[in-house]
Amino acid sequence: MNKGFVVAGTDTDIGKTAVTCGILKMLIKKGFSARAVKSVQTGCMEVSGNLFAPDVEEYKKAVPELDFPLPLYSFELPASPHLAADMEGNKIDIDALLKYCHKFLIGDKITLFEGAGGIFTPLTHEYTYLDLIKRLNLPVILVAGNSLGMINHTSMSVECLEMHGVSISALIINNIKDTCENTEEKLIQESNFSYLKEKYNYLKIIEVPYLSEPDADKIADIFAEDFDFIRSEKPEELFEEYDNKSLWHPYTSA
Repeated sequence: MNKGFVVAGTDTDIGKTAVTCGILKMLIKKGFSARAVKSVQTGCMEVSGNLFAPDVEEYKKAVPELDFPLPLYSFELPASPHLAADMEGNKIDIDALLKYCHKFLIGDKITLFEGAGGIFTPLTHEYTYLDLIKRLNLPVILVAGNSLGMINHTSMSVECLEMHGVSISALIINNIKDTCENTEEKLIQESNFSYLKEKYNYLKIIEVPYLSEPDADKIADIFAEDFDFIRSEKPEELFEEYDNKSLWHPYTSA
């Protein structure tokens, strides 16, 4: 079993934190030693002179018996990290960020590193989250918010990760909209899930139902049924599978 996973998203506000809390809760329930880490947090609020990291507070609510580290970088502006840092006259040091993350990979704990925004969200004017993921060399749990347009966002994210040799442990399709009184929205969500399930049938795909409020226990129970997504994949093998299925090679027979 891997010691670390990156929980990445196809976009912002699609439920990465709720999914991270659910996976963490599931691991703890199964008796594993685990933790969640938010290395960079934007949209923080100042409380008594300190910046309040909202995602870390969600981890604490989900598993109150654990202690969680503060982000290495915290910014007030709810924007991409490079802009939030610019507005405060700061800059994220990618090497310092890597060092911060690597220290959590020492020992036996499983660490979930939650990203910010999508995989191409800029950390600096030179580096994106994809650069950090590649340098961490950890598998990704990719979270996609199920709504109109998510097929495009998800397909680009999956195929970008695979083309860069990044292993995808699971694709989590999170139903972020209530479709009880909207048959059109329900049709779109069902179609999105079916399409992606067929297109990426070699990936572990897990659906999270709509929840009016984040509920780590309910999400943990869903993941407990598909526990094998916490597994190890060799990136080069995953890329080879994608390559054989998806790319045409002009000098080979059909």
